[in-house]
Amino acid sequence: MTLEVADECAEKEVDVIGLGCSKESFTEHLEVEKLIEELRTSAQHQTSPTDIRLVERNWQRFAFILDQYQEQPHLIDSHLDGLLTQIINIIREEGLDLEVKHVAFRCLYFISKVRGYKVVARHLPHETADLEPLLNYLENQDPGVQLKWETHYGLLLWLSIVVKIPFHLQRFDTNTSEPIMERILNVCKKYLAGATKAQDMAFYVSAIYLTRPDVKDSYLPGFIKWAHEILTKESAQFKKGVLSTLAGVFKHGQREQMMEHAHDVLRTILTIKFQPSELLIVKKPLVKLTQRIGLIFLKPRVASWRYQRGSRSLAANLQQSQPVEMKTVTSVNDEDDDDYDVPEEIEEVLDEILQALRDKNREVQYSAAKGIGRLTSRLSKNFADQVIESIMELFSLRESDMAWHGGCLSLAELARRGLLLPQRLSSVLPYVEQAMLYDELRGNFSVGSAVRDAACYLCWALARSYDPSLLQPFVHQLAKSLVITTVFDREVNCRRAAASAFQEHVGRQGTFPHGIDILTTCDYFAVGLRKNAYLQLSLFVAQYEEYRPHLVQHLVDRKIVHWDTVIRQLTSQALHQMTFLDPESMKVILSNQILPRCTNPELYLRHGSILASGKVINALCQVAKDHQRRAADEFGDALMESIIQICIDILEERFWRSFGGDQMRVAVCHFIQDLSSGGFPLPDTVVDQCLASADSNVQQSAIRAVTALIGEYFQHQPTEKLTSLLNNFLPEVTSNNQQARVGNALALGSMPRFLLTVSLREVIKQLCTCALITDKTLQWAESRKNALTALSLVCTTVGIAPSSSGGVDQPTLAGIFRTLIDGLEDYTVDSRGDIGAIVRESAMSSIQVVLVLTNTSQPELLDANLIRSVLHAVAKQSTEQIRRTRLLATNVFSSLLYCDPTIPHIQQLEELRSIIPPPPLDISTEKECFDLWMKVMRLDSYRKAVITGLVSSIGSLTESLVKSSSAPFMSYLRQLVAESKLDELNLVTRDILDMFRENLNSVRFMPYIFNFLDHLLSSGCLDSIFKSISLSLLNLIRTEMTSGGKPLKLLISSVDLYCHLLRGDQVTFDKSIIHLLNLLVNRFPRVRKITATKLYETLLTLTDISPSLANHQDEILAILSDTDWDEDVETLKPVKNQLRSLFIPTSSP
Repeated sequence: MTLEVADECAEKEVDVIGLGCSKESFTEHLEVEKLIEELRTSAQHQTSPTDIRLVERNWQRFAFILDQYQEQPHLIDSHLDGLLTQIINIIREEGLDLEVKHVAFRCLYFISKVRGYKVVARHLPHETADLEPLLNYLENQDPGVQLKWETHYGLLLWLSIVVKIPFHLQRFDTNTSEPIMERILNVCKKYLAGATKAQDMAFYVSAIYLTRPDVKDSYLPGFIKWAHEILTKESAQFKKGVLSTLAGVFKHGQREQMMEHAHDVLRTILTIKFQPSELLIVKKPLVKLTQRIGLIFLKPRVASWRYQRGSRSLAANLQQSQPVEMKTVTSVNDEDDDDYDVPEEIEEVLDEILQALRDKNREVQYSAAKGIGRLTSRLSKNFADQVIESIMELFSLRESDMAWHGGCLSLAELARRGLLLPQRLSSVLPYVEQAMLYDELRGNFSVGSAVRDAACYLCWALARSYDPSLLQPFVHQLAKSLVITTVFDREVNCRRAAASAFQEHVGRQGTFPHGIDILTTCDYFAVGLRKNAYLQLSLFVAQYEEYRPHLVQHLVDRKIVHWDTVIRQLTSQALHQMTFLDPESMKVILSNQILPRCTNPELYLRHGSILASGKVINALCQVAKDHQRRAADEFGDALMESIIQICIDILEERFWRSFGGDQMRVAVCHFIQDLSSGGFPLPDTVVDQCLASADSNVQQSAIRAVTALIGEYFQHQPTEKLTSLLNNFLPEVTSNNQQARVGNALALGSMPRFLLTVSLREVIKQLCTCALITDKTLQWAESRKNALTALSLVCTTVGIAPSSSGGVDQPTLAGIFRTLIDGLEDYTVDSRGDIGAIVRESAMSSIQVVLVLTNTSQPELLDANLIRSVLHAVAKQSTEQIRRTRLLATNVFSSLLYCDPTIPHIQQLEELRSIIPPPPLDISTEKECFDLWMKVMRLDSYRKAVITGLVSSIGSLTESLVKSSSAPFMSYLRQLVAESKLDELNLVTRDILDMFRENLNSVRFMPYIFNFLDHLLSSGCLDSIFKSISLSLLNLIRTEMTSGGKPLKLLISSVDLYCHLLRGDQVTFDKSIIHLLNLLVNRFPRVRKITATKLYETLLTLTDISPSLANHQDEILAILSDTDWDEDVETLKPVKNQLRSLFIPTSSP
């Protein structure tokens, strides 16, 4: 919130506040008044300390309501007095909790933030009786307590209106205290040193107070001396407050009285050398003070030489039936005012402000620009012209982007005030055009967006300031620049600024060609998306002859060589579309400008030119096809020869082997794809190298290029040549280079049918081999994923046709399905995590494609075992850990259920369709997914598959996943127990034990099983049948734990399971105790301590125990708790033997 107001030297325009907003009145005023009133009641009705939580809740609601009026604050004016009266009454009330008063001050600050502190101050009470208590309140506050800054701000805001009372302040002095005038000044000084928002109000109050008639003579000289001491000694934040106060003093004080201090203050601020770190804080108030001092030196007057446009009418400009009315320009008073004396200090002031235009801080630059406007309005015409000359010197290539930005802002301010005379427009507009294209690369980023934004602001100011007849000679230049920036600038703020400036010119000038049509299409919102601006809006504007050549030339000159790769790509696409509008001109540009740059040493230019040339050639080939002409006739012999030569040069230079090689590979692949799809002949040797690139973007580009190339030029080649071509890819699919496998596998799947049928079985065999997991290729998940995807692509391309030599026969199809189902068991893990997930997802998608394709063409090839294996594998994936995989698996499963025609041999199809809805399924939460599959688990055919997937989810380490997956499963088991469906419960446990048995010694799966069993047995869902299965479960656990070395985590997990098994029958109890006692002398101390703890806890909760164990239970617990299990194993063995004798008194080995 700035303290400046616009000078009244120029005509004023009233801004319509809140135009287009939804609010019509302050509808919530009753609720706001109630919230403020509750500040008092929340304290009065509490016998305990104030309920701060209630106060804070009310405050949050208060802030939310007021925030809605930030765009149209005038709506609260009619209720402002009532709101402020309520707040002031709370502040005045004695005995009220200080925290409540602080919240009241927060409300006061928020209202002032929304409506403006100057408006709010006028509505605050300002009686003389308020001065003394207000001053006492301020003196009792500590500015160092920053958490109370809203209180300090509100008190100072109130003081700002109270100190304006029209009585001499000496009347309020008492004999028992220091003069009230000194007390006010001391309070202001105290808060000037703060680092909070209250400091802004402190220097505002200080400036108003020090310019009072009864204060300025007595205290202002002393304050200036004190300020000099502060500026040389104190902190930067304190200096900021003092400088801001001085700026306010010179703003509000009378010129005649300030003249005696102006010279001294100017000398002070010019001689003090501020540190660079301090300038970041004090630069803005320093610039403000400098310009205010300059205004003191100059007589207040309205420049007689300024330009005045006169009355303006948007309606007249928008009349289409009548020509644009040329307003009569008010004649400029050319009287000679050179006799007006300009003090020498003005040159120093202007020099400082012109230097501030180069500052890195945008706020400093804008303040300096406004200062230039204010000072120039009081200068003579010749002196003002020198100022403009100095500003135009900022538009030099030697200057930084900050100088260009400051120059644009200052010229805009001069134009708005009528100080940029019409005769200057011809020299200013070329710089405006340059500024709108300013873009300077620095390392891997560029600067210049702020310059382009400021240049658009300058164009907007010109539209509002000058008569259409004066800008008529520059209409073409301005329209071209604004349209180019609107559709082609990289930054959204610049595109929108240019669109706004274009709209302003169309509305106020009415002379832009096709202005209404363009601004209605290229409006503020339409230019928000860069891709839309480049590919849609630019094409719309390019249909007009006045703009098309400039748009195309800008793309060729500026955007092809742009530093951003995305811009170069969009440029090529935009040129492709514009080629259809004017093919003949594009041929010339292609031949003379774009093609010669394709071998330029500069990376950006070379890359952009190759992309653009490919797109333009492709468009010209399409134009030739549309006109049923040969490419050679369309291009001409010279251009054809140039294009072919460029292709040869690109291949011979091998730019992709140097710096930026990946970008060049992508560009060359796009070039090949564009020329191939257009039917233009070209060499093909470069594509092979791109397929083995490590960059996935390069590989994808190469695949599209090689597919287009082969499809266009090899379709009618003899079988020998096709076989030779295919043999270039087949060995690479199973090579020792991972990236070669990744690229060539997908390329092989993208080949056209005529090439695949040459050696279809060999192609599928190589892809199946690539999809297999070997010791060497274990971590190559990307190659397996692409191989599985390629298998589905090959089947889609050639079809399923056992009786035809060109289709996939039954043995080959069976091998494809085996490979795809094996891919669903890929759980490879590396440092990135479960990378096998991408293979499983690719396998599911490919299974869906091949199965649907086979069902459509040859359903007799599908047998029951295959369908069962596929559905079980997909159902298992539907309940596993990764959300993305679960969602894909559920959609694939649903697609197979609802396939048309229906896939044969699906077990319990109708029951499945009643549970799973048709695709696509949007299962947004884990709970929805697991609830759905719990219903499927009730079907006998799919129970085991669902449980197998659930094991990895319930046994995982993610708490939210464990909770979401275990809750419905345990609920299902409890329901079976409650309904006495023990047979179904036994079937579930049988499937769990079978799944355990099938995965014995599985390093990946066993930790999940152990954690799953721990959750299951802890839930108590199996208590009714636990003794019947405990021995079988123990045998499985013992088999797993005694087969080779096991990781530490699995040993610890086994302790929990053995403890659960103590609740089994007596045989299970005895065997489990033996295993637990063995773990008490394990070589890992951590295992021994955890075993002792778990066994102790289990024995405490064990109820069904033998009488002999009950007699020794206390002794066993004492041994378990008192023994130091960190001791040596040999020392602990006697303890183990003692425990064994107590657990199993008559035990035998």
